[in-house]
Amino acid sequence: MVYLENKAKHRYYMLQVQQDLFGAWCLVKLFGSTVSNRCRKITQACNDKDQALLALFDVESKKRQRGYAYADHP
Repeated sequence: MVYLENKAKHRYYMLQVQQDLFGAWCLVKLFGSTVSNRCRKITQACNDKDQALLALFDVESKKRQRGYAYADHP
């Protein structure tokens, strides 16, 4: 699990690779505001674990370029 925060914009992004009920690998993206309880969850299906990890690294690097930094999960 990767947890990133953008303190200037009061936003967070959580990424996790996991298997669904049928054994398929997925990238789960959970993001929202650190100020309110509102959030959004997107599950991206992948062919295998390696593809899911590559998708996680892709999203992680893009978010870091946009000002997000690693933080402890609250």
